[in-house]
Amino acid sequence: MKTKYGFLFSALLLGSALSSSAQQSSNPAILSGHFEIDTAVGSVMRHVNVNYTLSPAPFSNVAHILLNSPQRRQLNVDLVNSSGTLISSWTPTALSHQYEHDFDISALPAGSYAIKIRKYNTAEVLHTINFTK
Repeated sequence: MKTKYGFLFSALLLGSALSSSAQQSSNPAILSGHFEIDTAVGSVMRHVNVNYTLSPAPFSNVAHILLNSPQRRQLNVDLVNSSGTLISSWTPTALSHQYEHDFDISALPAGSYAIKIRKYNTAEVLHTINFTK
């Protein structure tokens, strides 16, 4: 019995962690979720929630990313293959609450890819969104 409850407890914890960062949209053509960024406002650290959507799934020609945040901030957004090789990078030119970008993936072979959202002008990855073409 102890093992059974242990597995159940682990499954519940894993489910909670997944639901807080990635959600299956009611529209199966959209991957959505959120992640937090720690940011300093004066001497106070705040957690800023960033919502994202990646569409349209299944992915064939374009991977459209939409990022929303209550706090204006700049980010870097990279498209990488399953080996981690950079395919394309995008840096918004203006500070905003919302960013949208289309990555042209039409020439890429079928396979696994990821969108990596990084702190502005750093190598620190804040969140990774995996998808399959």
